[in-house]
Amino acid sequence: MKDLDIEISKSSPMKYILFGLSILLISVSVLAVGYLFKSKISNKKELAVESENMIKPINHLEEKNDVLKDENDLSKITESELGVVTGELGFSIKYPSQNIKVIFNEEEIFKSIFVIDYKVVKTNEETAKKLSSDIHNLDFWGLILTAFEARKDIEFKSWVQNYLAELKKDRRDEKVLSEEIKEEFFLDLKAYYAISSIQGPEHQSSPHYFRKEFFIKKDQYIYHFSYLAPALDTSFTRSGEMGKKYLEYVNNVSEEIIKTFRFDSSTVTSNILPKHAFKPSDDKKEEFNNILDNLRQGPYFDTAAKYPEISNKDKCVVKNNELQNDGYEGEGDLQSPSGVYFSIDEESAEIHAYDEKNNHTGQMPGFEAPGFIEERARGLDSINLGSRGYGISLQENLNGRIEIVGKAFGYTSFGIAGDGNRCTVLDMFIPVTPHSVCKLPITINGDFGPFSCDIDGDGKEDYLYSLIYPLLEQKQKDIENIIDMMKNN
Repeated sequence: MKDLDIEISKSSPMKYILFGLSILLISVSVLAVGYLFKSKISNKKELAVESENMIKPINHLEEKNDVLKDENDLSKITESELGVVTGELGFSIKYPSQNIKVIFNEEEIFKSIFVIDYKVVKTNEETAKKLSSDIHNLDFWGLILTAFEARKDIEFKSWVQNYLAELKKDRRDEKVLSEEIKEEFFLDLKAYYAISSIQGPEHQSSPHYFRKEFFIKKDQYIYHFSYLAPALDTSFTRSGEMGKKYLEYVNNVSEEIIKTFRFDSSTVTSNILPKHAFKPSDDKKEEFNNILDNLRQGPYFDTAAKYPEISNKDKCVVKNNELQNDGYEGEGDLQSPSGVYFSIDEESAEIHAYDEKNNHTGQMPGFEAPGFIEERARGLDSINLGSRGYGISLQENLNGRIEIVGKAFGYTSFGIAGDGNRCTVLDMFIPVTPHSVCKLPITINGDFGPFSCDIDGDGKEDYLYSLIYPLLEQKQKDIENIIDMMKNN
């Protein structure tokens, strides 16, 4: 290095210029080689991506949705806040139960509709009604999941194309402007994603929006998801831009729900809503837990006193060849077939029934309207009484249970009647809270009870409630103290 410095110091100005040019040429050469090397590596990466996509197409559901708001992202919602739909075909799917309700349809092997609330769009009541009318005219409720039975040897893509063609015939008010079908993979299964650009009904000034269909096939079943999404120019005649905002939520939350779909060997079709446990305030926590601990320690009943013994083989007292208390003339569907009838005061509690396979009969979870009733449990039928609530009719012996789900603080009237509701067997009051669940076991031998009650909704049994014996005085006081503490917390 020292020798070089001496030589330069002795060089002429021309040598300085030549030396500078040499350094410049070397620098340019290095940059050129670096660029070519980087380009070669980049091309290799692109080829690798292309090759991977050719072997296994991407899934659009795995792409990050930048417009998805945090409150709509299921990954940011705790498990305790998610509803779960299970299908007896062996799958489950989760959804945010605060803004979505689920109803089942018996037309197909399986069909559920995730009804998406209009209240997700923050607007006034008048515009919300207009939005409801606009969307209702599209014959749209929310995300729809349907399962079809198909031969194992069908050509999947042809089936999808034919099915979409049939859907177009059914949707006569719509005009399909364009359609694209992509092959994808979902849960390591071949899937097809179809998106159609739609011009809606003329009586709504032909609004533009997208219909999205997603299909997966496992064994002999094809699962179809269907939902809507907004176009850039989506606008409705009554609600205007509010319709576009609503469809944005529909699209985003539908795709997040679909991501939770799993084959988990479920054997029952049901909708399970989260039940939130009561949490006492810090200053009452110790006192509350002490009372609850004492309550959980049996015994519970005063065996010196008895309620009427209950059995679904009850024999009502007969006088002159007639039932003694056969004074009820009947109302609507109340005159059920012979059997045992369970009723509840619907203002303070709901009544549900389950057979031994956990199939459900009763009001659909999440709906206030009495019209949403399902009757899946074998041997158990719901009886809709409109504004008076409903009851459960047990028509055959089975291993199952009746559940009383609390809606308010206090006591609810629970009754059992024999001979198809013509003969009162039991009329009693059961303590309830908005968190409570009391389960009444039913055996194949015709035995009922006692109730196993969870008063605070934490999933643990807190006490037993008998149909035969009244509670011990201290247990009754403990329950009343807990209800008062929960009510005034």
